[in-house]
Amino acid sequence: RPMFERVRETVIPEHLEVGDERIVYDAISRFTAIEDAPDFVVGPLRRGEWYDVPVRVEYALRDGLIRDIHVTRRGDRMFSGG
Repeated sequence: RPMFERVRETVIPEHLEVGDERIVYDAISRFTAIEDAPDFVVGPLRRGEWYDVPVRVEYALRDGLIRDIHVTRRGDRMFSGG
């Protein structure tokens, strides 16, 4: 929660696979500073700067319900100085 007082996350979808046993979702998580966030976990940010972090989210399903969620990075973060 404290992170979102200074940083906003936007999820940019890239790819989605849906099956009976799992859902795989590739996206970019863009973290944009709405005020300075020198201690942000991804890296320090000043107002207006952002990081793009490629992620893969895998949902394991059982009987049509989510039984597990696993999130991994798909590559290096990218930075924009705003």
